[in-house]
Amino acid sequence: DQGRRRFLGLRTSSSGGSFSAGQAASHWTPVFDAGACNGCDACVSMCPTRAIEYVEDGEGAAYVVRPSQCNGCRECIGICDRGAVTVVAGRSEGTGSRLTLSRRNCVRCGIDFHEPAANAAGDRRCRICRLRSQNLFQVRG
Repeated sequence: DQGRRRFLGLRTSSSGGSFSAGQAASHWTPVFDAGACNGCDACVSMCPTRAIEYVEDGEGAAYVVRPSQCNGCRECIGICDRGAVTVVAGRSEGTGSRLTLSRRNCVRCGIDFHEPAANAAGDRRCRICRLRSQNLFQVRG
């Protein structure tokens, strides 16, 4: 619900978060921008139809998109603070897509985390420690 999203400080979609009811579910496909994604799992947590899932299988960790399950609600777009997810209309159902993730261990706090493999070459800190290095919690008096 858009009111709850505003209360929580989350982005709200301009169209109210839904597409026309007459559209078939297979006409929508979530698409990732690997360069913008930070691997926070917010889109996975918010997807009501599990069209976006986090999986660990024989190919490794990844976000897997299942277009046949997408209903076009755009919850993934609204929750992503990096603008890394879009929903494309009119794509063929196909087999979906896979965003490969690199599993890492933060050199600062020691927590295991994952991020898109395309972004994994640089900083070995988790996204929280990266923010903390910017004095996120600094109190000024």
